[in-house]
Amino acid sequence: MTYERRGSPDRTAVGSNPSGSDELRAQVEAVVDDIPPGRVMTYGDVAGCCGHPGAARRVGAIAHDGSPGLPWHRVVRAHGLLAQIEGSPAQWQVEHLAAEGVPVVDGRIVDFSRVRWHPELEVTTN
Repeated sequence: MTYERRGSPDRTAVGSNPSGSDELRAQVEAVVDDIPPGRVMTYGDVAGCCGHPGAARRVGAIAHDGSPGLPWHRVVRAHGLLAQIEGSPAQWQVEHLAAEGVPVVDGRIVDFSRVRWHPELEVTTN
């Protein structure tokens, strides 16, 4: 079983072992694009969906200069912590998450387990 993009006519599988960083970037951006409003994933969750468990820092690097227009605000640090800019939670991320109904207090998502998205629960078999 692999994670498959929602809304993709050909149901392009994401989760194979990529051979290069361009392929990983494409996979990361596809997963981020699929995170539903009001839900979040950790950098590690995204890495796992791309077949690279343990590559959370690589996902973070991709997010740092990722394609504009993708919902990067839905990608958070472990345990629901928000991105840090100069030691403080990123205000843009707080505002975007609040607009989607995701409460944040002191740089941490409230009731993180409720809003954490697990796309593997939407897995289809081939």
